[in-house]
Amino acid sequence: MPSSPPRQAPWPRWLIFLASAPIVFHLGCVILAALAAPSGPWATPDGTGLALPPAAAALPYEGVAMPYLQGIGLTHNYHFATNRVGSPDAYLEVRLEDADGKPLKTVRFPDPDAPPLVRQRQHQLIRWLVEDQPVAPPRGERIYPPGLLPKRVPFWDMVDARRLVLLEVPEPEVPRNRMVYRPTPWSLVVIRSIARHECRVHGAAHAHVTRYSRESVSPEALVNPQAVPSAIEELVSDYGRIPR
Repeated sequence: MPSSPPRQAPWPRWLIFLASAPIVFHLGCVILAALAAPSGPWATPDGTGLALPPAAAALPYEGVAMPYLQGIGLTHNYHFATNRVGSPDAYLEVRLEDADGKPLKTVRFPDPDAPPLVRQRQHQLIRWLVEDQPVAPPRGERIYPPGLLPKRVPFWDMVDARRLVLLEVPEPEVPRNRMVYRPTPWSLVVIRSIARHECRVHGAAHAHVTRYSRESVSPEALVNPQAVPSAIEELVSDYGRIPR
């Protein structure tokens, strides 16, 4: 009878743990990104809105997972716009200017004159720009060491009832007496990419980007017809002037 081959010695347990640690860390960061995403939209007394993520997931995500995922380009939180019915409809208006501020051209996304396939792709791109998320105010006063400045947080500041302007302030100056919202980091990347692309194509020095959005009509209109006029009015969100 042929003798069986000798069994290979098992790996040391410490080596198995050491080799598994990077895999567990990577999967844990991906799971934290999904758990730390705002949930919703939920029905509230002021209409539908997103809910803040749990602090148990948001804090380790901001401190550990987010820097790692940004470094490897995996910042998506696996919450897709197509999973949310009744999302707002929107379009972008990009006003191109030369170095002296003289208007050159105004471009609209989605382009109504573009071929149907191009217009459909542009519409899918714009859907990522309407998912604003709430800004969690600081949970207390932080004392920063000398030479270390607080991080700056962008948020939408309300100019009037239907107009918003994007501001960027230090974290301690985020308003605490009201709920404020901010564009997602990915949407800001898309906005800058669109602005710089149009500046290169048309030879402009700056691009002033404005988002026009309109909420879907809520089922509340069936019992409260007065809610319809405010829902169909356009909300103007000004991203400001973006250099080339």
